[in-house]
Amino acid sequence: MNFIVAQIAGAIALLLSVIGLQQNTGKRFLFFQILINLVYTLQYFFLGATVGLFICIINTIRCVVFYYYKKTQRKNSVIVLLVFITTYLITGVCTAGSFYDIILIAGTLMFTYSLWQSRMKITRAGSLISILTYIIYNITVKAYSALLLDFMDLISISIAIVRYDFLKKG
Repeated sequence: MNFIVAQIAGAIALLLSVIGLQQNTGKRFLFFQILINLVYTLQYFFLGATVGLFICIINTIRCVVFYYYKKTQRKNSVIVLLVFITTYLITGVCTAGSFYDIILIAGTLMFTYSLWQSRMKITRAGSLISILTYIIYNITVKAYSALLLDFMDLISISIAIVRYDFLKKG
């Protein structure tokens, strides 16, 4: 039963993620990231995927903090970035049991930086890297609906990169 609930959660995240990756503002993108990470937290809980679970809990908090900064039009603090990087590293040291866990943590660190800074072009590049690391991780933890999402996200972020970073004039 846990496996089925996990796959349903992944399907919900799929819909949210495809919509979220097409956003052209950091604030809207982060709003969808909050929702997606909450759903992923449930999925990894039901799969017993400890590293993914803890990473998604931290991801949710990270997105709420970064969303607050964007909503209030304040510049993200370097201290906040360093706190999240340190938290991910400590979580990785305490929970990583395989090379695949380390790959997920590395991709999350890169994505954290890309969300922290203010250029959507870099955010989209960080999303691409993060998606690739989640593909690897989700294969290993049998998060099949999330894997489907990852491939759809890969297509969606590729479209967004072409649309906003290569075809946009001005």
